[in-house]
Amino acid sequence: MLPERRNAASATGVTDEEGGVTFTTADLEGVFPGSYRAIFSKTIEERRLTNNEVRALTEAGIQYRPNIVEVIPENYTRRETSGLRVQIGYWRDNNLTFDLRTE
Repeated sequence: MLPERRNAASATGVTDEEGGVTFTTADLEGVFPGSYRAIFSKTIEERRLTNNEVRALTEAGIQYRPNIVEVIPENYTRRETSGLRVQIGYWRDNNLTFDLRTE
């Protein structure tokens, strides 16, 4: 989450298998109170090679670089285009939900 106020700390988090997130801000667990714009990213390897394929490339002197693709629609991945805003108060709110949609 990116703060609306300049010079404030961003909060980052990674989802677990159930979609829950634990955020950290400046190496502390949680999110500082304030107004934020939420952005998201999820990347996958476009075509995953087998271990044998990677080994064959390595033996041929070719460095394997996977093709990583963003699967979240671009409007949710940038501060300038994400319309998802959240206000974090001084009391914990463990029930934030973001409904991401494709057009």
